Amino acid sequence: MNKDIDNTIQTIDEDVINSDLEFIDEDEDADRIPNESTIPIQTTSTPLNKSCLSTIEHSSMFKIKENLLFIIIDKNQYLYFHGVVDLLLLYGSIKSHGYQFNCSNNNDDNDNNNNNIKKTTLYSPFSSVALSIEGCNVNDSNSNDNKSSNNNNNLIKIIENNKNIDELDKKLLLEYIHLNINKIKFNPILSSIILLYNTQQSKVKHYHLYTKKDNNNNNDSNNDHLDITMDSFYPLFYPDFSVKPLIIPNHWDQFIADKLLDVKQQSPIIMTCGNKDIGKSTFNRTVVNRLLSKYRYVLYLDSDVGQSEFAPNALITLNMLSEPLLGPPHSHQMKPIRSYFYGDTSPKNNPEYYLELVQSMIDYATTLHNAFNIPLVFNTLGWIKGMGYQLLLELIKYLKPTHLIYLYSIKQNNINNHSFNNNNNNSFNNKNIIFTQQDIDSLFEGVVGSAESTTKKNTTLYTIETVQVDGNVSIPMNNSAIRQLNLKSYFGDTDLQSMSPYAIKFKDLKIAIINHEVPYNQTMYALNSSIVGICSDENLTFKDINYQLNSEYPTFLSMVDGEIPIAQCLGIGLVRSIDIENKLLFILTPLTQLELEKCSLLLKGSVSISPEMSLTVSSKGSILIPYLKLELVKSSGSGVMERQMKKKKSNKQ
Repeated sequence: MNKDIDNTIQTIDEDVINSDLEFIDEDEDADRIPNESTIPIQTTSTPLNKSCLSTIEHSSMFKIKENLLFIIIDKNQYLYFHGVVDLLLLYGSIKSHGYQFNCSNNNDDNDNNNNNIKKTTLYSPFSSVALSIEGCNVNDSNSNDNKSSNNNNNLIKIIENNKNIDELDKKLLLEYIHLNINKIKFNPILSSIILLYNTQQSKVKHYHLYTKKDNNNNNDSNNDHLDITMDSFYPLFYPDFSVKPLIIPNHWDQFIADKLLDVKQQSPIIMTCGNKDIGKSTFNRTVVNRLLSKYRYVLYLDSDVGQSEFAPNALITLNMLSEPLLGPPHSHQMKPIRSYFYGDTSPKNNPEYYLELVQSMIDYATTLHNAFNIPLVFNTLGWIKGMGYQLLLELIKYLKPTHLIYLYSIKQNNINNHSFNNNNNNSFNNKNIIFTQQDIDSLFEGVVGSAESTTKKNTTLYTIETVQVDGNVSIPMNNSAIRQLNLKSYFGDTDLQSMSPYAIKFKDLKIAIINHEVPYNQTMYALNSSIVGICSDENLTFKDINYQLNSEYPTFLSMVDGEIPIAQCLGIGLVRSIDIENKLLFILTPLTQLELEKCSLLLKGSVSISPEMSLTVSSKGSILIPYLKLELVKSSGSGVMERQMKKKKSNKQ
């Protein structure tokens, strides 16, 4: 582990991170008494009434050419949209999904800060909540006076001095401003200036989710707004179709600013929990985006194997983030700094193994957190009943977060009143909250947490109400569809049938099937057409109980007594086919050959691809299924045999 940590540390700019380092005096910290905190509900700054979603004036949006919009947005104005677009901030300050983009207000040609600002892609598919762009406060300390006679000159100078704009686009933009100078309202104190570019289709995965269906929706019941749309960008003013806007409530912002960004505190360890579909992912993205305003990096440990944020499901991952999260999970699938393959979308089949993997990841994450003062965000499962509740308590005890956040909804029924003393002592007696500060304190009585640093820390519980938003997305997707979408994003836009597989010799492989018992003579059947974790067996020790037919075949590991190796997973792959005669296994994976050469262990779990991912259409329009396997039955055997039997029966009919 030490070698891996050293390699990870080399990627971190110590000067930047240590500049944020501020430790708490132990005596001062010891005087703090942890108490349960309930953040009060406040009026949101964004609209709940979808009759008018965007408050920006239509006259402040200008179409320079087919793939370029010029927008002036004032403080507290916002623009909701669907689609995907590249944003470039030229002046002022704006916010999207909690992340604040800032641009110096100097009109100096030598302002390096402004000249280093790059385009950022915003993802707002019709299958997700509608994203917004909001104008923020503009620092007027360096602005010229706000006389109307100078405003237009300021605007022109801002455009002329900006080095991030393509010269041809700058020329078109300046020509447009000169011709329409009387229509443009720019206030150097209140206004921010942005350019929106049409994102290249080749760079967007699942592009169809970002485009409007002609037979489905009209963009706006007011046709005056249609002249400011672009391909895959649809501003929402008076939509006549179903829209669910993303709303970040004021009490979330208040909590993050007061409790997580407090300059007097050491970087936090944040653990977010709550029932499924309560808004944990939205809250965590907002937290990450706000933390990035202070810290260069944020660690994100995702233990939700059913709805992963940065990877396909069935993985436990640790990511080091340096860029904001401005879209749903499929838009930011990325390579983690460490991952483990659990092999299932729920811990219920093997909770001990799940707990062991997560605790190992906590050890690695807290080492980085303590060494470099990097904030850590821990995402949990939405399973908070029965065994799920016990797993949650074990992880709280092991991690000992500084901030334990429980999201709840007053509209939900009583989830489960798990109180150690059978006396729920919440100050407002909300039955939708499963534990209290007293319950959390009792976890640590006489216990030293494994992940606890030498500095004394208290775990404070914060119960925060989620936001309830009316409306539905235009393209609804269930959890299974979202998981398959993330899996497609991981493999890329290329059809699986078009990908070239790697060929691996049998003798170079170790194979283990987790969460199921399969006879050795059926293992290759079970492995065919399956999702596998591609893992390294470096520094791993195995029991002598294994099976190998001869030196030309793989080594099959036996998971006796529940012993499953904790192996680093470099990625996942799809076993496309198995050549028994030539003793070769063909696997599809986005990993490079160099990465694949580091791995010799394949772990097979219970996850599988959807039938749609294995389909292809011939030139004659026929649907072809080159390979397809049903998942393992609970007993021994393989889905391939069962499918072949059904096929024979259908042929006889």
